Amino acid sequence: MLPNLYLASYLFQYFIPIPCASHGGWEYKFHEIFRQAPFRRINKGVLIKKIGMKKTISYALYVYDLEEDNAKKCTAKKLAKFGMVKIVKNAKMLPKKAILLSPISEKAISIEDSDTKNIVAIDCSWKKADDFFHRFKHRMKERALPYLVAANPTNYGKPFKLSTVEAMAAALYILGEESHARELLNKFKWGEHFLELNKMPLEDYKNAKNSKEIIEAMKAYI
Repeated sequence: MLPNLYLASYLFQYFIPIPCASHGGWEYKFHEIFRQAPFRRINKGVLIKKIGMKKTISYALYVYDLEEDNAKKCTAKKLAKFGMVKIVKNAKMLPKKAILLSPISEKAISIEDSDTKNIVAIDCSWKKADDFFHRFKHRMKERALPYLVAANPTNYGKPFKLSTVEAMAAALYILGEESHARELLNKFKWGEHFLELNKMPLEDYKNAKNSKEIIEAMKAYI
């Protein structure tokens, strides 16, 4: 497999090779002079706010954009501007080993899916969503989000009618990645309110061990 040249070139800006006597090779040490470097992003699930303070994001987020919604209201495009999701226009470019958030899946997303580190959301009109998911051919594993109420201005208070950022954040929260979920939602004025509206169900879903327990927990809120 070819190395990630972009990542390699980035790292070489801030790490210097130092001979390592223990195994006769080289090891790379972070150079002290760069500890005050500005915020930078690497598009491999790694965020570096200050060099030397490295935060690893466990899940890579993808959005298949069908360009059916108002671009100004598109939450996925806003996240992409901050490098928090990758927008994909060609389905062939989506990772095969991924969780596809699908409203028609018979199985709910749960901590049991945490070993799959790619999450894919479809950005399309809710009016056409059902038809799209029945026709869409892929090799990803489909998972539905359980009962949650939207906080976005377009569908406020409506169950299941989540925006892309709400869907992504809910999936991350259920998978135990609350901080990552908050990072996404913090880009929107109403983002934190989504967590407030759904605090109890999200906690129940996060504590569920599998899809069956998620569905049982969901019955208390429907």
